[in-house]
Amino acid sequence: MVCPRLNARPGALAFLFLVVAGFTTIVHPQSETGSISGSVTDPSGAVVAGAKVSLMDLDRGSEAEVATGNGGFYSFADVRPPTT
Repeated sequence: MVCPRLNARPGALAFLFLVVAGFTTIVHPQSETGSISGSVTDPSGAVVAGAKVSLMDLDRGSEAEVATGNGGFYSFADVRPPTT
């Protein structure tokens, strides 16, 4: 059975499709990486600029190294979780 209202207005179905499509959102997959960040301080609590910080992945046998900035902060981006 054909709906007489939609049959009388051929553009109504196309308009309805565009309205529904306009309200949909783009779905992004979950990220498979994370990040690790922090700061380096000395025993007195002062920040340590230029300190080398290493991140070792024992499962994959890889290592990444960064240096702290002026505020003693470091960050590792795109860190993959362990394989086990």
